[in-house]
Amino acid sequence: MINKINNVKTRFILVGVLNTAVDFSIFSILIHGSLGPLPANYISTSVAMIISFAMSRFFTFRSKNKNIKTQFLGFAVTTGVGVWAIQPIILFIIQILFGSSFMIAIFGKCVATGASLIWNYVVYSKIIFKN
Repeated sequence: MINKINNVKTRFILVGVLNTAVDFSIFSILIHGSLGPLPANYISTSVAMIISFAMSRFFTFRSKNKNIKTQFLGFAVTTGVGVWAIQPIILFIIQILFGSSFMIAIFGKCVATGASLIWNYVVYSKIIFKN
């Protein structure tokens, strides 16, 4: 049934929800384990990125490109900008403005995730997985 979803945006949202759940779960566990928001974010987004590439390539965009190494490199750079540049900047700004409680960290993570999801979709659909 899930393979019959023909709308790319719908598949992107489904994969995004799964990856966001993985990301937030790992982030929350690490924050509760006394790791700061920035290192926790780097770890959680790295794990989610690996899952996201496989799901994006084979399910979301159903890429036929045979050069998986080049595709992964472009994906990693694009995702890296979103999760390792955009997200930490937003997390840092929110932490400076509002403090460093667990709930502020989760709020910051939500804002940062929204920003990086928009960035990712545009670049993935127009460049990385363009058939």
